[in-house]
Amino acid sequence: MSFKPSLYIFFYCFFFFSFSSCKTSNQIKENKLKVYFNHSLNNPYDYKKSESSQTTDLVLAKGESESFQIALELETTDYLEFNKKSSNKSLNFEISEIVEYNGALDLLVPIDENKYLPKQKTVFLWVTYYANRKIKPGRYTDYLNIKTTNGLKTLTFTIEVKDITIPITPSIPLTFGIYDAALTSSNKKNDIIKKRKQYFELCFKNRLSPYLVNWGPPHRHLHIQSSPYEWSDPRTKNYIKDPRFAAIGLPFYDYTDEELKELYSRVEQAGLVNKAYVYFYDEPRNYEDHEKVLDYVKKLSNIAPSLKIQLPIFCGMTEESDDIFEVFDYYKDYPVIVNTGFYPLQSNEERAKQCLEKVYPKQEWWTYTCCGAKPGFTYNTSAFGTRSILWRSFKEQSKGFLYWAVNNYESIDPDVIPEWTKPGDGHLIYRGEEFGKNYPLSTLRLERFRDSEEDYELLKMIEEKYNRQKALELLSTVYTKPNISTNNAETVDAFRLKMLKILDQ
Repeated sequence: MSFKPSLYIFFYCFFFFSFSSCKTSNQIKENKLKVYFNHSLNNPYDYKKSESSQTTDLVLAKGESESFQIALELETTDYLEFNKKSSNKSLNFEISEIVEYNGALDLLVPIDENKYLPKQKTVFLWVTYYANRKIKPGRYTDYLNIKTTNGLKTLTFTIEVKDITIPITPSIPLTFGIYDAALTSSNKKNDIIKKRKQYFELCFKNRLSPYLVNWGPPHRHLHIQSSPYEWSDPRTKNYIKDPRFAAIGLPFYDYTDEELKELYSRVEQAGLVNKAYVYFYDEPRNYEDHEKVLDYVKKLSNIAPSLKIQLPIFCGMTEESDDIFEVFDYYKDYPVIVNTGFYPLQSNEERAKQCLEKVYPKQEWWTYTCCGAKPGFTYNTSAFGTRSILWRSFKEQSKGFLYWAVNNYESIDPDVIPEWTKPGDGHLIYRGEEFGKNYPLSTLRLERFRDSEEDYELLKMIEEKYNRQKALELLSTVYTKPNISTNNAETVDAFRLKMLKILDQ
């Protein structure tokens, strides 16, 4: 049988046009998946203000994390498939969906599997890179393939790691409370310890020094400890040696004087007394409160003379007084951390300066925020406000920062958030069970605060390498005074890059 040319031409044309049609169809499908990069400081909903792109550049110090957002516009809510190729395994990569919860688009739910089923057609992603301290400085390129039924996109991430190392122990103690009673409904000791350790680890990851806290009667009495184990547990001794602790909270109540002496001496023998503090009373508001506190302070001074005592205040010696400086006088002979909230500082740098000048030789001055004071962690605090918290600490030279709770629930299973709190206050970490996770979940606010601490570290390194004035000149490009800072993400980037460039010289 002979092959006819006309039949040959027919089949050639059929296959050519079929292939061309498939190719055109794939191109159309690929274009339907829209990708937008967005800065970590921008509102996720504002993603369209950025031009659609398929590449982004990051610059990190070793030991530093840096995040950015990706918005995906999908044709359907079918499965998303993620596949990443990395040029260096020392670059830790995490991707989470930004989820609305408790009235704010703030919660970060990790995408643990390659496949993920979105619930809406616009998906907001939070991407974080962490440069291992052992990584070699250089430039690395990663590729992320995002596949849907409507197309495929390949995103390119270029990461430059500078020959600069963020210290593993934060230069400023950030003591954040974990409400122990709101971690798990289990009564099993091993379950409780496991859950505590998960919360501790998430705090460490964001450069915090965690402490477990329960409020006792009266409500301003606190029971705290910086160990997921019972304080008498032999494992506590090694746990508190973790170099990620910049401050270690010690228990106080329910111990005899002899037990306290033994407990604190073990901390001293481990060489940790310079990090240690006792926090047993919160916000005294009259002379009677201060008399109780002073009795405890004297008792502790006899047991461990150099042990620091944490004392947050929001007023003077009485609730009606704004003379916070008289509190320094009242405890002048003891190693008390006089911790003034942002509220009594009145957004006034002169009052902060007076605190710094008022500190007696045995004392330290710290700051804290709560109850809606700004800058802070409520939902109505801007991203730039949260980022500026430790810019403020660097400029005002406070020696530490305290936050009352990362997980303040009235009850769990179901989760009940107290009505008396300002929205978001006391909630930087959420339980993951509602989202199918058996571990706690982070938030945008917490990770933006981590970036604030890393800025603090770079400023501190510049101060040590050059001088304080040089660091302050750089800081002035983004921060003027309390509640007055830049609201431009590119300005913050320029500030960071300038610091990294100066330190890498």
